[in-house]
Amino acid sequence: MKKNLQRITFASLAAFIAALFFVKINQNSTATASTQNVDNQSLINALAQPKTENNTPKTIQLSAENNLATNSDLPNALSVPLSKNSVLDKISLKERTKRDRFERNKERERGESETENEEESEENDPDAAPKGAKHISKTQSWQEAYDLEVQRTKDPALGYVPKERLNKAFEQTLRQQAEMQAARQDLRGGGALSNARWLERGPGNVGGRTRTILVDLNDKSGKTVFAAGSTGGLFKNSDITNAASRWIQVNSWLQNLTASSIAQDSRNPQILYIGTGDTDGGDASGLGMFKSSDGGKTWQALASTLGGGFNGTASIVVTPDNSFVYAATTSGLYRSKDAGNTWEKVLGIGAGAFSDRVYNIQRGKDGRFYAALSGQVFKSANGDAGSWSSISVNGFPSGLQRTEIAVAPSDPDIIYVVGATNGAGSNVYRSNDGGASWIQKTYPAWVDGCGNNPVANDFTRRQASYDLAITVDRNDPNIVWLGGVDLFRTIDGGNTWFQSSFWANCPNRPYSHADHHILVYDAIDPSVLYDGCDGGIFRITNSSESKYTITEKNIGYITTQFYGCAISPDSAANLFLAGAQDNGTLLVRGAKGVGNVNGFSVGGDGFLTFIDQKDSRIQIGSLYYGAWYLSTDGGNAFSAAANSNGGFLCPADYDSENKILYAQTNNADLWRWNLTTKATENVDLQGVTLSGNISVIQSDPSVLNRIYIGTRTGILYRVDNANTGTSLNNVTNVGRFAGN
Repeated sequence: MKKNLQRITFASLAAFIAALFFVKINQNSTATASTQNVDNQSLINALAQPKTENNTPKTIQLSAENNLATNSDLPNALSVPLSKNSVLDKISLKERTKRDRFERNKERERGESETENEEESEENDPDAAPKGAKHISKTQSWQEAYDLEVQRTKDPALGYVPKERLNKAFEQTLRQQAEMQAARQDLRGGGALSNARWLERGPGNVGGRTRTILVDLNDKSGKTVFAAGSTGGLFKNSDITNAASRWIQVNSWLQNLTASSIAQDSRNPQILYIGTGDTDGGDASGLGMFKSSDGGKTWQALASTLGGGFNGTASIVVTPDNSFVYAATTSGLYRSKDAGNTWEKVLGIGAGAFSDRVYNIQRGKDGRFYAALSGQVFKSANGDAGSWSSISVNGFPSGLQRTEIAVAPSDPDIIYVVGATNGAGSNVYRSNDGGASWIQKTYPAWVDGCGNNPVANDFTRRQASYDLAITVDRNDPNIVWLGGVDLFRTIDGGNTWFQSSFWANCPNRPYSHADHHILVYDAIDPSVLYDGCDGGIFRITNSSESKYTITEKNIGYITTQFYGCAISPDSAANLFLAGAQDNGTLLVRGAKGVGNVNGFSVGGDGFLTFIDQKDSRIQIGSLYYGAWYLSTDGGNAFSAAANSNGGFLCPADYDSENKILYAQTNNADLWRWNLTTKATENVDLQGVTLSGNISVIQSDPSVLNRIYIGTRTGILYRVDNANTGTSLNNVTNVGRFAGN
């Protein structure tokens, strides 16, 4: 690879990287950098040249042998203590991932306060942030992530995210693809781009957050399953019973790759619907609903849903008698009588309720409808507007925010309700008379880890607005599965609960990844239950028996969410270091195809990463707020090394020539870490005030000791001789981006 293709810095992207990452394989080509809407185009042209001390272009050979010879003394100079344990620790690899999930329901979370119980189990929590990292509450984590998304995707001129432009952007992308294809035709027979292509690199063995699963009714054997990552697109597995079966992405060019619901028309199983939007995590906005008329092979956006009201669709029901479609959205409950061509609002503000936030819609076998809104459950005999009445009386819990319901398939009079109360999971409540009255059931006792003393504390660890799921056995109304951080089951209608999974992968205990979002029974085999969680998809067999089995089903389910990625410069390494939302910092390795995770570097959420392009043994990972972790042995072990006290996702870049990391800090205009001298310094940039206003930092690949800093207000600065000194005056305002 050419020098300026050796590292990917995702801080400069406009939005959160969703589901997967790619590496451009372009041998025998020269890459160039370009930036649109920047006033100084000569600056951009300069970025395409290799760096030299006197700014004269030259070719730099970067073989692994030369790299190691040039920098052989550096690891010895770095006296940061390293871990003695293998990075492939099973618990670390699978878990330590849930630390800062989003409590994303804005209409509720803004008014919600955290209590001192937030930190009650932090000291012994294996999935918490590594020691020394800043602790943040769930609400703070959600707010930080939401603010970050807004800052990185808003139109600076408008001050908000113009989500209505997403469909136009998609159409423009298709036009550009056609133009590029035509250009490649012109280059056939030679040229730098004639052999360029993109390869998917994985990871192929780590699933991402999943909120929707569907067993395909077109397959009478029940082996075909659809699933969608919260920000990863739609996948299909044609034989879920086969241990070696792989998920295949159905369509990587849907106008929107974030999904929270999927449903099928039982009268005509060739018709399926997808509801978009990440309704649990709030990571990404949806774009209406999609429909397939050929069994899920192809999909089209429903034009009637592109106006914004369907950008967060948590649940879909297609009635088996007349194929009416009900969509539970963040803007109310809607119904379509004509297969999605037109819609009417049947419940919500202005339609019989005080809230538009609909979490769940279900229909009992007797034809009655139930809808769960914020703190209330409504019931209707026919689903018409004006026919809904609240059944949140006579023992119904007060103070719920997020509310989930489960109607027993075998007895529609039996209904279960669970919700969030000030962030914590509530008791489960049961109705035996169709919602006329409610009975509070026993609170689940659980072990958060691998201990032996379960206690009846919050089974969601104060993140019930994020991970909460409940379902009832298809044949026995007393068997209920409940999901929070772990899974729970009752066989007596909620009088007693048993912990049914242990996120910490404990010996001789059933394992499923933490943070559960959806529990779906197999439409063909009632003994099979599917679990969608932050670790992808798990299949539970013999779910009604005392001896059930939980099996991970993530091969090829490429839905991991990444903030950043770094590429090893070693030609034969095929190694990537990537910071993943909710799955830590991962080492991904694989030759010429989808790679697998071969190591786990840093726990908690992973953010920006860097691999030294002169010495690949030097690798840097990060956590929130600028907690930096260092490896000097090629990623085998990482340890806490420095902290810049920066933003939630701390903008930074690494200069491999000087072994210097530049990062945003809240303490000064800039923060600098010299790995050779081990010095960390706060830097004042004369004439400007940056601090928390930095959105991106880029080391110039053409000029030594030059960096560029972009701000949230659209200004680009150039800093020369940035490698030394704590008060710098070589700061140039390059220009302002268009729209500011």
